[in-house]
Amino acid sequence: MMSKPPSARRLARQWLVLLLPPVAWCTALGAMFSVTDESCTRNSHAALWTIVGLCVLLAAAGVPVAWRERRQAGEEGDVDRTRFMMELALGLSALFTLIVAMNAIPILLLSPCRT
Repeated sequence: MMSKPPSARRLARQWLVLLLPPVAWCTALGAMFSVTDESCTRNSHAALWTIVGLCVLLAAAGVPVAWRERRQAGEEGDVDRTRFMMELALGLSALFTLIVAMNAIPILLLSPCRT
């Protein structure tokens, strides 16, 4: 017996939660690279810390949504696909949050002109 497909809104939310952590990492990497010269000129890490902080929050933002979607998987649509996507989203969120947070190590240890 076929189950009804998930709503387009719910499916879009699931894909957003799945893709948000890698996008946060890419954003952090690109933004930090582009701000490094300005940080060296000003001799300040403030912009780099701001980018790291925002991107860590962005990478971790999908955790509550993924958790809720995973718990509600039986209510609508394909249960196996939804659970797989949301468990993958939880894992990616944990991994990329850690990776983005580890981008702060050079900021912490090096001068702005050497990061």
